[in-house]
Amino acid sequence: ADNIVKPAEETVDTSALEAAVAKAEALTESDYTAESWSSMQTELSEAKDVLAAESTTQAIVDEALSHLNAAIDCLLYTSDAADD
Repeated sequence: ADNIVKPAEETVDTSALEAAVAKAEALTESDYTAESWSSMQTELSEAKDVLAAESTTQAIVDEALSHLNAAIDCLLYTSDAADD
């Protein structure tokens, strides 16, 4: 346990996660199915929690980013939106 690096000593790059959060927030709920939107909102909320945390690690940030991006990729358009 002696080799555990304190989060404060690590330089954590959150720019990609911040960009993904901004991208998610720019989406329109009515364009997507309720279930896929709900899943994305869950990951978005977790991503925001990571960004708001006083200390975090790159691994945590990267995991939140990959989960959020996956949820965005899994958004399903409603039939109404697809007709436009």
